[in-house]
Amino acid sequence: MARTDDEVIEVLREIYAEKFGGKESQRFLISWGDLRAIYGFRKLFYSRFRQLTEIAYTKRFYLWDLGEGESGHLIAVIKTGTIDRWRRVPKKIIETHSIAPDDDESIEDDDD
Repeated sequence: MARTDDEVIEVLREIYAEKFGGKESQRFLISWGDLRAIYGFRKLFYSRFRQLTEIAYTKRFYLWDLGEGESGHLIAVIKTGTIDRWRRVPKKIIETHSIAPDDDESIEDDDD
């Protein structure tokens, strides 16, 4: 019987606490196939993953789809508190790299 989203989050929390790669309670990468296996599904659809990311956030975890790479399709699992401690770019640096907006809006990429 397949696991629920809450059960999968609990498994990911347990994995997070495991010691591997020389570290304990640290962010990690998991393959799409391994996440599918934790669910117990034959196929894992992206709609299910989006739902899982929303539930994970309520439990203080981020799940980021890193897409397809040399190591296959990877998902990053990281605690929200870790992100909260990341450094922020100071306004002074942003001002150094900013350019004036272009009046020609046709240059901007369309999100459609």
